[in-house]
Amino acid sequence: MSKEPSKFFTEERNEKIEVSISEETMKKLKKWSRKAGLKIETLCSALISNWADGTGGVYQGTWSQGKRVVLDWPLDGHFLILKVPKGVK
Repeated sequence: MSKEPSKFFTEERNEKIEVSISEETMKKLKKWSRKAGLKIETLCSALISNWADGTGGVYQGTWSQGKRVVLDWPLDGHFLILKVPKGVK
């Protein structure tokens, strides 16, 4: 493991986005941020940056049950398949 700080904490970040999350997700993020000793915004930024700057990916397509989106985490064998209801964009 490198003794240098993570790239996330040393790079300049000035792009902002707004996201909507459920109350249950916010509870989990608050728990994780307390455990990490970070603000929720910093934790979410680190998670997204790590995923996007790593080998994370997004794939979409149709299958027998309809449209799906696959979120591929930058670690081998870690992915999430989301079934997308009809009409959602």
